[in-house]
Parts: sequence; structure tokens; C-alpha cells
Amino acid sequence: MTEQATETAPEEESYDDDLEMEDLDDFLKEEKLQMHVLLAHENPYRSRVGQAESLHWSCKLINNNRQWITIYFSKGLEIRVWNEPPQGLIAEGLPHHVPKEKIGKRYDGPMPPFENERDKETFERCSSPEAPYLKEVMLCIAIDLKNIELAGSFERWATAMKSSPDSILAKGSFETILKQRSQMQQLLGEEVYHRLLYEIELK
Repeated sequence: MTEQATETAPEEESYDDDLEMEDLDDFLKEEKLQMHVLLAHENPYRSRVGQAESLHWSCKLINNNRQWITIYFSKGLEIRVWNEPPQGLIAEGLPHHVPKEKIGKRYDGPMPPFENERDKETFERCSSPEAPYLKEVMLCIAIDLKNIELAGSFERWATAMKSSPDSILAKGSFETILKQRSQMQQLLGEEVYHRLLYEIELK
């Protein structure tokens, strides 16, 4: 359900033992899919419990015909990238230097709780939240969609996800994925949608 981590898929029947699976990166390039992202106040797909533990993003997926859909995606607050430090910080010595090869890469500096003001400044002013990228969003969507396609019913899906069929939250998640299925079928078309789920290596 467009989270960064997706639960294990239901046991899958063999689709075609001789089928050579395609790479997801190649699929995205071939279909010329694009994505624009903006920070969102919340992720409407998720319950209010735990919303504060993540940053939420509105992801606009655009196909080659300029048709688009909006998907919400959440990432942990600790997932950040290095930024070029503001010039003022260099003068102040906070920090002295961020190597050029680190700029834009996954942040591996001080994390809260901070031991000193320097660590706090490094975190707040030399790093920023890592925005979702197209491959991870499409991967999560595709896995979620394939899970419900393989399950065939809410009850089987809930059992496979190790949730109770009586769970209101599980039912809401299932219905959200069904809506995403309709959106993705419209965006990709039935043939490309089927290819994404059954002919692309989802990892």
C-alpha cells in the first residue's frame, strides 16, 4: 500500500517457467513513465496512528500520453540525503566540509538525539529528506497489486498478509489497493498493467 516496505506476497503459482523476467528499470524507460513529487501533510492511505513517524509525499505518475494519477507514499523520517552546506555554516565551522562525492547520496551523519549543537546543525542544515524515486514507488505499487491479484479475495489476502479478515484497517488497506488497481489499469492500459505484474522482476 505504497509504503517503503511491503509484506511478503502470497504464495505464487508459476506463471511461466520459461519466461525471462524483464528489469523494472528497463520497463520504466520503455514506457516513458515519469513522476513529480511534493511533500504532503498526510498519507490518506494510512491510519492516523503512526503518521508522525514518516514523511508523506504526493506522487504524480505520468504516462507517455501525459495522462496522470496521484499516489501517496510515505518514507521514514531518518531517510535523508546529504546537501551542500550553506556558505554561512562553513564560516561558522558547522560543519567544515561535506565531501562533494557525498552530495545527493544517502545521509550517514549524526542522527537524533544529538550529542552537541554541531551534530544538530549538520543534520538540519546539511541534509534533507530523501524524496521517493520512481522505481521504489512503482515497485511497492506493483507488489501490492500482485498480492491482491494472486489472493483473489479479501479473506485470502488478509490471511497472506498475516492480518485478520475481521480487521477494519486491513479491509481499508485492501480497498485502497483496489482503487490503485483501477488507477494503474487506466494509466498503463490492461496489457502493460499485466506485463508489469507478471513479466517484470519485482525486486
